[in-house]
Amino acid sequence: MRFHISMNTPHVPGFDGVQTTRYLFFHVDSDIVIAMGAPEEKPQPIAGSGFPRYNHRWFYTMPHSIQEETHVNAAKNPRSQKPMPEKVKCWMQDHPLFAFFFLAYLISWILSIPFILSEWGILPEGIRYTFAIKSFGPFLAAWIMARILPGKDGAQSFWRQFRQGKAGWLWYVLILFGFPVLIVSGIAIQPGMLAGFDGIPPQLPVTYLVSFLSVAIGGGPLGEEPGWRGFALPRLQQRRGPLWGTVLLSVLWAGWHLPDFLTSAQGGGPGTGLSDFVVNFPIFLLLITALTILLTWLFNHTGGSVVFAILAHASINTPQLALVPLFPAVTTTTLNIAALIGFGIPALLLLIGTRGRLGYTKVHRLNTP
Repeated sequence: MRFHISMNTPHVPGFDGVQTTRYLFFHVDSDIVIAMGAPEEKPQPIAGSGFPRYNHRWFYTMPHSIQEETHVNAAKNPRSQKPMPEKVKCWMQDHPLFAFFFLAYLISWILSIPFILSEWGILPEGIRYTFAIKSFGPFLAAWIMARILPGKDGAQSFWRQFRQGKAGWLWYVLILFGFPVLIVSGIAIQPGMLAGFDGIPPQLPVTYLVSFLSVAIGGGPLGEEPGWRGFALPRLQQRRGPLWGTVLLSVLWAGWHLPDFLTSAQGGGPGTGLSDFVVNFPIFLLLITALTILLTWLFNHTGGSVVFAILAHASINTPQLALVPLFPAVTTTTLNIAALIGFGIPALLLLIGTRGRLGYTKVHRLNTP
């Protein structure tokens, strides 16, 4: 038995009865339908007309009329007559999250190939600039989806996310100074990591600022955050809740980085093997999970601001370029451990303190695209 409620009243040529916005029908078998009448009417069986089960429906239009809708076969279905590009577009509109992640992976992984081949000496080193370009895969995926999705999910929402949200000066202090301190603290507490440290050079403020700007634009934040936090996170929180939406995003974000483990960016490249990956990737996955928790909490407390997410991401990545070279003993593995210590403890405290809500409220649910 199948039960169906529709809020759309179909148009039947030649029918002059009362049209309303609700009808009910039961399919009992291929040729018997029970039509539901008005409260004072007694439900009655109506013999079918001999059409195949899925090519024939009886439906009741409240309050007094039973109409017959005959469905043509799939070859005459309006959607089946659409060209392939239009079918793909419709499918992407029906599955926006899957389509977004598929595009983000596809674009970035293809753009990673020249850099990987350059690292392994197959292509010249001058081609390594593609490492910065591949970080814009999530940006492009979110932009494509915004162009495809109708209404408030469309292109205007993509650019609006760069303007929405506001926060006080304490958030800037936390992002710009607190995150680097957490990383350096994680380095300092590891045995032997301070060996060779010669102190802070006088030009560090200038080099750090230049590094911050270059990292924000070409080092991942601008290319990734409009996708991860701007497009995916609001939808994941609405569908899965803040905790499980964040966990799912962290796994997919970490998986997006898998090609990097074939390069020196994540401790791979020539001279490394599977054993290095087995050690480095689990640490990296835990680190990304901790970072995603912190960034979800930040995103929810700054009005869904992608700009703050970009600044936070840049503040996480910049120390690797401007501060870590001051500690010669630090390797890719020990750096990830340091970041995991520095960000993992606050992330755990946030989970406990917010009971997994991470600042997500009814307001966020109402404002989700």
